[in-house]
Amino acid sequence: MFRLLRYYSIASAIALAVIGLATTLFYRDNAIDDMVGMVESRNAALARSFANTLWPQFSPYLTAVPTQDGDELRNLPQTKEIDLALRSLVAGLPVLKVKIYTPKGLTVYSSERAQIGEDKSKNPAFLAAAHDKTVSSKLSYRDTFMAFEGTIASRDMVESYLPIEDSAGEVKAVFELYSDVSEPLTKIDQTVTRLIAGEAIGFGILYILLLFVVRHADQVIKRQYAALEHENLERRTVEVSLRESEERAEAANKAKSELLANMSHELRTPLNAIIGFSHTIKGQVFGPVENPKYVEYAGDILHSGEHLLDLINDILDVSAVESGKLELYEENVNVTKAVEVSLRLLRPRAEKSGVKLIKVIPDDLPPLWADERRVKQILINLVSNGVKFTQSGGQVTVEVARSEDQGITLSVTDTGVGMTPNELSKAMTSFGQADSGLNRKHEGSGLGLPLAKSLADLHGSQFNIESTKGVCTSVSVTFPPERIASPS
Repeated sequence: MFRLLRYYSIASAIALAVIGLATTLFYRDNAIDDMVGMVESRNAALARSFANTLWPQFSPYLTAVPTQDGDELRNLPQTKEIDLALRSLVAGLPVLKVKIYTPKGLTVYSSERAQIGEDKSKNPAFLAAAHDKTVSSKLSYRDTFMAFEGTIASRDMVESYLPIEDSAGEVKAVFELYSDVSEPLTKIDQTVTRLIAGEAIGFGILYILLLFVVRHADQVIKRQYAALEHENLERRTVEVSLRESEERAEAANKAKSELLANMSHELRTPLNAIIGFSHTIKGQVFGPVENPKYVEYAGDILHSGEHLLDLINDILDVSAVESGKLELYEENVNVTKAVEVSLRLLRPRAEKSGVKLIKVIPDDLPPLWADERRVKQILINLVSNGVKFTQSGGQVTVEVARSEDQGITLSVTDTGVGMTPNELSKAMTSFGQADSGLNRKHEGSGLGLPLAKSLADLHGSQFNIESTKGVCTSVSVTFPPERIASPS
């Protein structure tokens, strides 16, 4: 059983018991208060009735008591006469005892003779009646009690102090009446007992109904919990599978990078020999070649070898970046000089393609703290891409400017074929090419843009590219202000 059901069983049982007990006590307290109020009203009426009967005959005695000695008062004939008169008046009434006090607190009469002569001047209830003219009552229980008919046992009673006023509103005496309320209090207790029984039955039925509801909810939660556990198990299984797949992918990627690096190193050694020998043949260093066709072929071999060497170098750089092994050799870089050197290397290719190279460089550029070789590599990759994809008659513009945050921004803008968003996304992946079909017009490895971005990232620079199909492509690299070096 789930804790929900256990907690509900305990909590609801306690709550229902507390509610039932509080309701019962509230009812009993209110019923007793109502009963005491009714008995007090009845006692007040009886006190006035007794006073009206006794006063015409005993007013001289009660207003001017001849002595304060209890023995003397008990033996006075007026005391006996008042006792006889009161006994006749309370006959058949639930009045157990009557006491009469003077306004100063002297007990001039009590149906219990031993109390005659007592001083009540310090009693709070008496003082409230004698001085404030306030009726006060209280409920009490006595194991034994001296009543008019003698000693009685086990009685509940209401004691009331009642001021008796004359026509001028002055208190002339205080009556204390003890009324028997054992029977009505027993009825209240019987009602309380029935109320408790009724509440127990009602709350018991409610408790059982709620228990069924909560048990049903508990079963629903169990099923949901089991389903959730099953779902969590499946999710954990999928997570483990994904983690394993990720680890395998990382291992495969590492193996790929290592393979490319190893193969590139292995290929570069014979390739350098091919480039060197083809360059020697093309230049006819050791004498003229009889057949000029061989010179032409040597030029083709040289061009192809250089292109392949560039590809291998790019692969090595990409592998180094991916493995985190590419290190920057930073120094103060003259940006203007780096741009001019890069454009000088690419100008023959641009002239051959009929593309004009333009540079826009301010005169007051500060030096840049960076790896000069990698900055040139970024420029060469971006400019060569621009030249490659720009038709004859177009132009590629290299602009250097201070950025809004006082860094330096290198931007390369061409008037080439441009790219769609999908083509741009593809071009930014390693070996990805916007023109990737077997009949593509432009050669290349697809590493230019990704490698330029990686080199820019290593410098903490912001790389941004915007392209519109059939219009132009603009690439910018913004070096942060902390890359600005102080002039040496």
